[in-house]
Amino acid sequence: MKLFLQEKAGTLMVDLKASSGDMVADWHELCKVTLVQIVLFNRRRNGKAERIKVCHFTEGLKHGKQTQEDLLGGLSEFEKNLVTVLAKVEIPGKFGRRVPVLFTTKLREQVECLLVKTHLLLTYLNSKL
Repeated sequence: MKLFLQEKAGTLMVDLKASSGDMVADWHELCKVTLVQIVLFNRRRNGKAERIKVCHFTEGLKHGKQTQEDLLGGLSEFEKNLVTVLAKVEIPGKFGRRVPVLFTTKLREQVECLLVKTHLLLTYLNSKL
């Protein structure tokens, strides 16, 4: 299932970047595939992943880049590699607690592609009206 989702997301991203075919259908399908990948990777219920807002994603990427050097000194090489590969985004959970959601490099690229194409699709759809 993981391989199928990765292949599907890869082809949809290529189609979206090339702006070939039905952009709205490709964008919508990539949204679904990305949501499923986030849910499967983080082993969270889909309700939590659905509530990720754009501001949570962008703020989480900004704060995720600021890792403390003291922390990195106490980590093994494998853990240091994980810190560089994964991005942590915190979303609000129950009772005001913060719930971490991890993004791999591919997932991050997919969400960023969706965000860029959202603005293009909005202008495209508004011009059709």
